[in-house]
Amino acid sequence: MTKAHDNAFSATWQGIKNSFVRGPAFGQLSETMRLEGGTALVTGASSGLGFAIAVELARRGMHVIGAARTATPETTRKLRTAAGSEAIDMLPVDLADLTSIAALVDGLAERGAKLDLIVCNAAIVPTADARTAQGLEQMFVVNYLANHVLIRDLLDRHLLVGGGQRWPRIVIIASEAHRGAEPLVLARLGEYEPFAIGDVLARYGTYKLELLTLAFELARQLESRGIAVHATCPGAVDSNLAREAPRWSKPLLRLAFRLFFQTPSKAAEPSIFLALAPELEGQTGIYLHQWVVKDPDVRALDPERGREQWQATTALLARLAPATIP
Repeated sequence: MTKAHDNAFSATWQGIKNSFVRGPAFGQLSETMRLEGGTALVTGASSGLGFAIAVELARRGMHVIGAARTATPETTRKLRTAAGSEAIDMLPVDLADLTSIAALVDGLAERGAKLDLIVCNAAIVPTADARTAQGLEQMFVVNYLANHVLIRDLLDRHLLVGGGQRWPRIVIIASEAHRGAEPLVLARLGEYEPFAIGDVLARYGTYKLELLTLAFELARQLESRGIAVHATCPGAVDSNLAREAPRWSKPLLRLAFRLFFQTPSKAAEPSIFLALAPELEGQTGIYLHQWVVKDPDVRALDPERGREQWQATTALLARLAPATIP
């Protein structure tokens, strides 16, 4: 297993090195990339990268529905002010609670939402394990399982439908931390495993590996339905990650963030490109590390592993079904 992201300092150093990633840029974001009247759902839109993505999509003509725990009127006002647009609404969701995800999808259906874009951005890096309402570990749920559930339910409710002139798109925010990470044991998927702060970032890499595996499995499943699925690692983003570090180290980490890490608005640009670029029409399964197209870890690309993970997740959700009925 890689040790590149096993503590706050190594993860920060790896982020700094990754900020100098080299390779030909896959594309360039232009002002003409817009989707007037389209509708986007962005998870984790209340702060950081998700906030920046939601604002930029609204600036580019889309009606944005942000989903977050802090879906307050104040957050909505901040988003609208930053975007210079009233076309942003917020809906509450706790992605650690499967019943809350079901309620979000119900709310979208009641609005008659027809989505052109889903951006799965939300993630957490906690200090240790915590149990969810369904008895699962919260980091596993938020960073992996919630994305499977949300996308599956939106598809099942026909809120994201392909087959039109323009393919709807799903953009999944991943991380280079997935490379070399220990995979989940699918036969034990969903079993509660306590962990301490020293194991958090290794777990983060594991869940990003499973998330990318999900992304490429969805790309294979949905291509025939005219729905595109892409993924991106935005690189190092100046965020509030340092809040989980030891108190004495926070000034050093914050300085490193300011000097070497991207602003959320800059880091959002490849995601916006994947969401809107007309030259990507009809393409699926692109993975960008910042602006450079890469193959992810070979395990994420493996169709057999993708099918097995999908089946194991489906079986887990079937076992949980009685506990997830609102």
